[in-house]
Amino acid sequence: MALRFCGGLVFNATKPLFDCSWMVVPNNLNLQKRFAARKGYRQKALQLQKKRKIEKLANEKETKKPSKTNASFTNVTVTEERNKPEIPTDDIFIEEEFKYKKYSIVEAVDNHREFHHPTVFNNPYADVKVSIEFDMTKNPKGTKFLKSFQGIAAIPHPINQELKKDILVFCNSNKVQEAVESGATTAGATSLVNKVKDGDVQISIYEFILCEKDFFPELTLIRNILKTRMPRAKAGTLTDDLPSAIHRFKHGIQYSCTKPLSLENFGRMECIIGNLAMESNKIEENFIHLLKDVMNHKPKRDGDFIKWIWCTSPPSNEKFSIDVTKYVKDDNLKSKSTESNRNFKDSNKDDEDGDDEDDDDDDEKAGEKITVAEKV
Repeated sequence: MALRFCGGLVFNATKPLFDCSWMVVPNNLNLQKRFAARKGYRQKALQLQKKRKIEKLANEKETKKPSKTNASFTNVTVTEERNKPEIPTDDIFIEEEFKYKKYSIVEAVDNHREFHHPTVFNNPYADVKVSIEFDMTKNPKGTKFLKSFQGIAAIPHPINQELKKDILVFCNSNKVQEAVESGATTAGATSLVNKVKDGDVQISIYEFILCEKDFFPELTLIRNILKTRMPRAKAGTLTDDLPSAIHRFKHGIQYSCTKPLSLENFGRMECIIGNLAMESNKIEENFIHLLKDVMNHKPKRDGDFIKWIWCTSPPSNEKFSIDVTKYVKDDNLKSKSTESNRNFKDSNKDDEDGDDEDDDDDDEKAGEKITVAEKV
């Protein structure tokens, strides 16, 4: 009796509590049913996607970081001191609370010599640099601005005689010896043109390529080789006075004015005008010749082109404000600059005649004659 009762319990435990056979889904029953999209839905989705991409690119341009070439302008602020009082008569005062004291180049160089004295920093051959800030406004309304410019200024006292600059000169056979004696690395006539054409002479090893005006038609054979390095009168590489051109490109000061991304009306350039081993008056003469060349880029409008000039001598972070009025004078004469005053430009710069000619037509006819004061 007991075995029969226990057997019944085991048999009942193996059976399910309820029947689940009714939950089996038949094969012919569809669980999903897809419907076609409404007409034009996919096109609207693509248009919305393109719109979002355009908005994203626009936001990226607004928040775009300055490039490496403009990295020096990340924290730049145009020098202003309109609301600052004049320098007090006291010997001790807080310099940041008053206007900057103005120095001449000679005074600034003498001050830098004190820092680099053998008893202090002991660097008697430190470079002397100038940083020039420009107002790049092109027209009186302030709606057009100058582009970045560059050039080479001839100086009377070379800075680094050991720095080698290779110069290639094309000229007539009677001028070859004169060009070599003036400092040209390689000079020649038709035979040199044939060597360049055949690949025996590589133009890539030369920093500058000059040509005599009478010999210029001969360069048509290698025009496709020279390309953008073709000598041009506007760049000063096509000239009749080869000795002076060779001296300028070999020993001149190469400068470049750049603009930050955020300020269209502001430009700045830095270049070396000498070293502390040179005499102060020679450094000042180099500075005057640099200003003469830079002022050729001044637009035909009223107002100052050069706003500030700073003199520094790395690694010292001390800088002195240079008196601009002492070296640049505005005669307020209505005359245009001659074409010969615009010859000193970098030979490696591409032509930008298209935009510049259109802008020059809109400028006012009234110009200013800018002269640089010679050393007294």
